[in-house]
Amino acid sequence: MVGKPESREAFVKSAITFLRTHNFDGLNLAWEYPGHNGSPPEDKERFTLLVTELAKAFQDDATENKKTKLLLSVNVAGIISTIDGAYEVNKIVP
Repeated sequence: MVGKPESREAFVKSAITFLRTHNFDGLNLAWEYPGHNGSPPEDKERFTLLVTELAKAFQDDATENKKTKLLLSVNVAGIISTIDGAYEVNKIVP
């Protein structure tokens, strides 16, 4: 799903629709771990794109529809070597 911009866009749109339809307050991503366990190394950057695109879409949705912004959270590794290999922390944190 993260491999193509079109796939990510479809996921983001469907996630917002699903969350709003079922009155959820947000989305938690639990991917163990981008670029590991058979996931290609490029998934590290693709994960960053997904998080960035979701965050922007959640903000846009809240502004356009005058609703509370959906929350976005992520389960991440607790081991430094896995964190360094799986996440672009400086790009995701904001």
